[in-house]
Amino acid sequence: SKHREILMQVESFMEERPDSALIVLKSIDIEDDEYGQMLIHYVQGRLQQEEEDYPASIISMFNAEKTAKKHGASDILGLIYYSLSDTYKSLYNPIEQQNYAQLAYNHFILSGDTCHIYLGMETLAEANYDNRNYDKSASLAQQMVTHEKAVPNPQIKIKGLRLLSSSYIKMQKYEEAKTTLHKLKKQADS
Repeated sequence: SKHREILMQVESFMEERPDSALIVLKSIDIEDDEYGQMLIHYVQGRLQQEEEDYPASIISMFNAEKTAKKHGASDILGLIYYSLSDTYKSLYNPIEQQNYAQLAYNHFILSGDTCHIYLGMETLAEANYDNRNYDKSASLAQQMVTHEKAVPNPQIKIKGLRLLSSSYIKMQKYEEAKTTLHKLKKQADS
């Protein structure tokens, strides 16, 4: 595609600035570019999600998903499924939240992007927690805490400790929860 370079640049900032990404995408002629159209659907879906227009967001994400599957774009599929999981969480549908969280995690692993893998792990841990699968939530949270060295982001460890302590409390493992909360406090203070 003649616009591939611009599309790659848009991909680099579309998560943080979906409104700007949509403006750029609509300013170039990508009517005949499936990949560009996929990005437009994805970014529109993110904006609709932010505006709490969930039905429109889901439709946009499904449109983006069709093309992403065709192109084997695991990274984009992971982001689509992450957004769908988040949408279903907002709609109080924990079953679909967990289904899409699992898909997001699987595709983030396929993409090999370490930051997205941890995002997928966190999303899946939260979805399991919301579905009262506290053992699975604790297991994933523990992975976030112990494997966090791969990503220089202390927030991952903090989120993992928070999820782990919450899971322990729900499982009535109060001593483990207490120990984890002490680790959380120490991590947050550093």
